[in-house]
Amino acid sequence: MSGEAVARFQDDRSGTVSVAAFHSAGLAIFAPLIMALNGADQPDVRLTDFDVAQEDFPSNRPSP
Repeated sequence: MSGEAVARFQDDRSGTVSVAAFHSAGLAIFAPLIMALNGADQPDVRLTDFDVAQEDFPSNRPSP
């Protein structure tokens, strides 16, 4: 039963796919995907910028 639900989901080309990535790499990595899925029978791909504040980078955190 769950296999049937997964198969229906995989075969459904409608809907929206959201992808979050760091701004510096997002378009470079996902632009080919967005272009490949540009068509009426393809899902709508939306890229969201994900940024981390500099003070939150692991190398900038003080050691305990």
